[in-house]
Amino acid sequence: MPFSDLLDHVDAGAGNRVIVDADIVPKLKELTGQDKVYFVPADLDTAISFGHVKRYREHDVPYGQPLWVTEVRFSNKLNTCWRRFVCCKELMHAFDAEHERADTAEKFLQLLNELELPPPTPSGMLVSEARAVWSAMAVLAPARLIAPLSERYKAGDISDYEVALALRVPEFYVPHIMEDAFPRIVQRLRNET
Repeated sequence: MPFSDLLDHVDAGAGNRVIVDADIVPKLKELTGQDKVYFVPADLDTAISFGHVKRYREHDVPYGQPLWVTEVRFSNKLNTCWRRFVCCKELMHAFDAEHERADTAEKFLQLLNELELPPPTPSGMLVSEARAVWSAMAVLAPARLIAPLSERYKAGDISDYEVALALRVPEFYVPHIMEDAFPRIVQRLRNET
């Protein structure tokens, strides 16, 4: 499965953190058929959205096959950890099925409404949004990077902030990444996506 292949790729890496441009983008392009990936800082209202993804076709030569372009727009107000997380999370939407994509203005507004007050039966877009958040955590915090921090974290020797700094992820997500259930959640993502 493509997402599982991406996880295998980042877990086999050698660096002390996962680099979005160097570690994720090339493998994601290989696995999902994206031809180009752009990251665009934008003046977004972070009370509404930290970022979003736009996929479109682009012709690079006349009469040639159109290329798939993924453009990740992120708030230019985000710090490094949040920017990395938001960009990675938006990239995870490359694994979405067609019915899960918020690819029109109407669908995007529906998703924003569902995020504000989740309905009893969520749309595929809302399910995809939650999956993308967990997928980004899994990709930016693979087992090889969590393992050396785990015992020290559980013993209280390092804080959420120190783990966030080591992984370069938002401190907000550290308790979820370091919880005992996280490997099971990652395994479920591997099996579903």
